[in-house]
Amino acid sequence: MKGVWNDYVDKHLLPRIHGFEVLMASYAMAHLKLNMIHKETVYQFNNPEQRLGVYLTNSLEDINFQPKFNIGWINRKLEKANEIKKNMPLMVVIGNPPYSGKFK
Repeated sequence: MKGVWNDYVDKHLLPRIHGFEVLMASYAMAHLKLNMIHKETVYQFNNPEQRLGVYLTNSLEDINFQPKFNIGWINRKLEKANEIKKNMPLMVVIGNPPYSGKFK
């Protein structure tokens, strides 16, 4: 089943799953936890360029936002996230609600 599972993950699962996270620590933890799950399921990436679809970005940010960082990998992640926001249908949005005002 390993070959069938790897084929399914490569062709059908990873291309459809995209996660957007605005906080660096949560972004890093998402990568860590997802990599642990992939190892548990015996999935192996086929090439070194293949990555999980987790992006460091604000999911509610305008797709025309142009990053102003001098950190190349962050800029590339933001650009890729904007491409996904623009071209892929988003089926589910899960997250904490924005908080404003005072709480009692």
